[in-house]
Amino acid sequence: MFNEKKVSLGVVLGAFLALFSLYVPFLKNSIVLVFILFLGSLLSVDRLKLNFAFRNIAFLFGISTFILISLFSILFSIGHGTFDLSKLESLLNSFLLFFLLVPFSFYLYTKQVIGEGEDNLLVFCKVVFYCFSIQSIIIVFAFFIPPLHEVVQIFQSPGEAERAYKYGGTRGLALSGAQFFPLTALFCLGQLCAIYYIMLKEKITALDLTLFILIVFAGFSAGRTSMVGVFFSLLFIFLFLLFGRNKGNSLRVLFFIPFAVFSLVIFLASLNKLDFIIDVFLPYAFEYIFSYLETGSFNIESTDILNRMYWELNMSELIFGYGMYTNGDGTTFMGTDGGYMRNVLFFGIIPTIFMFVSVGVFLFILYKSTDKKFEQKLFFIFIYMILAILHYKGDVVMHLLSINCFLVLMMYFLSPRIRKFKI
Repeated sequence: MFNEKKVSLGVVLGAFLALFSLYVPFLKNSIVLVFILFLGSLLSVDRLKLNFAFRNIAFLFGISTFILISLFSILFSIGHGTFDLSKLESLLNSFLLFFLLVPFSFYLYTKQVIGEGEDNLLVFCKVVFYCFSIQSIIIVFAFFIPPLHEVVQIFQSPGEAERAYKYGGTRGLALSGAQFFPLTALFCLGQLCAIYYIMLKEKITALDLTLFILIVFAGFSAGRTSMVGVFFSLLFIFLFLLFGRNKGNSLRVLFFIPFAVFSLVIFLASLNKLDFIIDVFLPYAFEYIFSYLETGSFNIESTDILNRMYWELNMSELIFGYGMYTNGDGTTFMGTDGGYMRNVLFFGIIPTIFMFVSVGVFLFILYKSTDKKFEQKLFFIFIYMILAILHYKGDVVMHLLSINCFLVLMMYFLSPRIRKFKI
């Protein structure tokens, strides 16, 4: 358990705008807005703040890794004569994250939200829990109130808003620049943070569990892949029950979850939407389970399509790739969306392995800044496993802005206790 630290509205607002990267006219992305809003924290720059950010080994390792992957991308595209530099856009945007979030990190430090004697991981998970609770409430209300959905779409990237329109108000409901798979991937990490925070609270309430169920519900509205986050959240509860310091919290969570689900059902029934949830939403969200009950197989159309996006490669393709990431018309090279396949086809298996090793090292650096307790070790292992699984479906690792922002934001929350380079 920990002495729960209060977080201000400003902290939650900054984290929300960063995590969900809203489309903002003129500024394009709300991460730029975060930079502007917290620019004042740079006015009193001192040696302590500079050490806090720029001598942080996670910061230096992170930007070095993005530079190296960018060089790999340039070298392989030029070497193959394709000059396909389309991957550089996401790499550059993610590289800039390290600098755009510096004012917000100074704000966290000067306002004593985080510190060298604090359990900063718990503070981070608490803020993430608040952000996803707010987002989930917005998604639910946008689902039931079409005019609110229209307002939400103003802050979605134009392409995502247009795609969401085709679903007739059942998907693309989030107050977020990205929707669908990028948002689903973020929800997977958000769900793990939420359950981590709840499990280590001094007192778990029915509201906490209701909000967690709401986050799960909202995650499925973004995409079925959020089941990955639900699975690891439940596994975390189970392992915490077996090996954690406070088994009582696990039992409380397992006891309260059915009541939280029941409360949500009553709420939906009161809005006359229960039939839609039972007849449309649940079959969509749990199509894997319905497929197994009907056919004895977990395979559904989308998994069959995804599996066809992986095929056997010869040694030359495996080592050197093709230097192509996207086609001239913007479609994916060779028509595959699979993350591992796209990376290998672009610059071969060695840079792909380097990416995953680098992310593992980055997470290990963050883990070393904690008290190294069982639940903290489990948290970082699960983060890495979630990323590895999600990457099978799409290019996630060192590519998705939503995921990279989550990792950079977590780094800044943990920064006070991350080892610094000596000069």
